[in-house]
Amino acid sequence: MLLWLLTVAGAPAHAADVKPIVVKVIVVTTFEVGADTGDQPGEFQYWAERKQWDRKVMVPGMVHPVYVSDKGALAVVSGATARCAEQILALAVDPRFDFTHAYWMLAGIAGANPSVASVASFRATYKGYPNALKPPFVLAGDVLGSNRYWHGAIKAHWAEDWTKTWTNRAGACG
Repeated sequence: MLLWLLTVAGAPAHAADVKPIVVKVIVVTTFEVGADTGDQPGEFQYWAERKQWDRKVMVPGMVHPVYVSDKGALAVVSGATARCAEQILALAVDPRFDFTHAYWMLAGIAGANPSVASVASFRATYKGYPNALKPPFVLAGDVLGSNRYWHGAIKAHWAEDWTKTWTNRAGACG
């Protein structure tokens, strides 16, 4: 963190006549598998390839470049866990951007318990799970976050038990 502060503090000051880019929307993804374009896609690649970006900007403290459109859209790869917080902070304090009225969209791969929620495009895989076969719908539930991706009956059972333990058996892991 100290290294990051020194990096940002040492960044060149911008002249008073240079106005920051007014950001209307920022798309935040947590990872990309390989290159940002041209190979097997992760969360970021479709954003990089399917939107017209005018330039890429390197921000001190961020690993990936920030994709910028002249219409006020940005897209970034934030990383996961604590690294995400550091990178978003680095972006937020960069004087080249004005986030005062920006909408933040977190776009990522999410999972759901097929016993509880729709699994959208992978419905065919979940025969025997009535809720999984439904079209996408909104539900209220509890959230269990992890630094690891999990799937399968054993890990789903673990997630259900963990949620029940920490909510005094009142929660349901969706």
